[in-house]
Amino acid sequence: MSMTFISTFVDMIRHLDMEFDMVVECIANGTIPDLEGIAEVRHYLELCISADPERAAELRRLGRPSSLPGWCGHVWPNLRSVTGVASGSFPSSAPLAQWFLGPNAALHSLGYASTESMLAIALPYNPLELNQFKVPHNTIVEFLNISKNNSIDSLAQPWEVEPGRRY
Repeated sequence: MSMTFISTFVDMIRHLDMEFDMVVECIANGTIPDLEGIAEVRHYLELCISADPERAAELRRLGRPSSLPGWCGHVWPNLRSVTGVASGSFPSSAPLAQWFLGPNAALHSLGYASTESMLAIALPYNPLELNQFKVPHNTIVEFLNISKNNSIDSLAQPWEVEPGRRY
């Protein structure tokens, strides 16, 4: 499963948890509820689904996502990973994402990016280390020492970075 941010996965599972009874009922009946904003496409969506009472019963037995560690692994046994940005401010979602996934699926953060560019990649390092990246040789990176005032004089080149300082 791939998405922009790991937090999107957590939000998706939390929403499923909140709407669990409705979703299971829709699976059992092969229907889509009259949700706001889908009136024009609801008919077309319903043509693509069919009732699956056995799957609905299986989901009812498992319970909602918040009731079972590793819920996603039980619901989707072939799910092996969720990929999305999990660096910077996004690792805070990682423990809950892993709790939903269980032990057989991993979180992958394949890079560190900004609005300006892709700054770093997780490969060939371990993609399971959510905050370890390799800066490609063709990327220009400057570090801003946050202990100094926010000016051009506070910028440091990669070879000027000092361990223990915050950039």
